[in-house]
Amino acid sequence: MPVFPLTTWDGVSLLWIDGFALLVGTFSIAYLCYLLINRFITNRNNILYLRHNVFSYVYHAMAICSILFFNGNDGAGGTSMMAANRYLLSTVFFLIFLNYVFEQIQYSRNIIFLVSGVYIAVFMMLGIYKSFNGMNYLETIIYFGKFILWQLCFVKIAL
Repeated sequence: MPVFPLTTWDGVSLLWIDGFALLVGTFSIAYLCYLLINRFITNRNNILYLRHNVFSYVYHAMAICSILFFNGNDGAGGTSMMAANRYLLSTVFFLIFLNYVFEQIQYSRNIIFLVSGVYIAVFMMLGIYKSFNGMNYLETIIYFGKFILWQLCFVKIAL
């Protein structure tokens, strides 16, 4: 079982990119659950999805589950996400993920709530609730603010 907060091998200097990989994996899991609920529980099949998109989401979900459940604990005490960025962000599946997220999803209130919930969950898994690596709590909050800004810049460049 994962031990929280999650860590990486070089501490704060690499936590942002492994955290982004965790965010992509968590979005994939949440969206797959959304598809399953709409398909099998509510018997509504009004969501248009392509098989290669679903395969991409399954790859991200399985990769992040493998990292969380099979990586060991770091010296800092949490489960190590070492190289999560390598397995999730440097593949063609990430490009398919970006294409689908920014071009084909119809943004509604439910999707906004899903995105907000995933961000809150990932930040909690990364340890926003406490100070880390000699930072005080304000510096920790600023670090996560930079985390969000980096993601917005990355997405803007990718598009």
